[in-house]
Amino acid sequence: MNNEPSSDLAVAAIFAAATNLPLDGAQELARRITEWVVVQIQNHHHDLHPLAAVDARFIGGLRAVTEVVGHPPTSQEYLAEYERRRGLGDSGLPSVSAVSKHFDGWPYALAAAGLTSDVAPTGIQRRRARTQKIVHRYTEARLAECLRACAADLGRVPMVRDFVVWREELIAGRPGRRATATDVPHHRTYYGRYHGWDAALAAAGLDGHRQSRTERQEYTDLSRER
Repeated sequence: MNNEPSSDLAVAAIFAAATNLPLDGAQELARRITEWVVVQIQNHHHDLHPLAAVDARFIGGLRAVTEVVGHPPTSQEYLAEYERRRGLGDSGLPSVSAVSKHFDGWPYALAAAGLTSDVAPTGIQRRRARTQKIVHRYTEARLAECLRACAADLGRVPMVRDFVVWREELIAGRPGRRATATDVPHHRTYYGRYHGWDAALAAAGLDGHRQSRTERQEYTDLSRER
């Protein structure tokens, strides 16, 4: 019994077939083998997203044509090889338009296949990659309203940490009070708008001086009859 590994048997069978083929047939067989190998050794990071199979097919096609022409192909060179193969009945090579559309342009397709250096992303690519965030643009009136509400709840002019706790409790909900929507501005919003907490308090009509927040003028009467 032959104990050769299956891969060795496959290589031996291909070699035997190639020796019996005419030159053109042997070259075509070598091309197909090269293309298969190129696809198999794709970088594994392409397997981590839903378009892995499409990427592998398109990149494999680009690298296969590169093997034929001897350099990263232009779209015209790729098209010529595509049409040549179609004429031979080989429909495995993706079309130029499909490859270009998938990668948002021919230069980006070549870069994705590792055939050229990276190119700067297009505007569309930058917009696709950008994380969309909802930015709340609070009015001056709303900013002041929230600060005054916090001061009313606390019974004094709030410091930053007071406002942070008040806002968190307001959003989460407190006993006897329903939770509110997250339309109360973050304390950083005040810093961004007024460049300081004291200025934010002053804009809300509250005493922004630090001394008024750390010192009191009225104290609990401690005198007792003995």
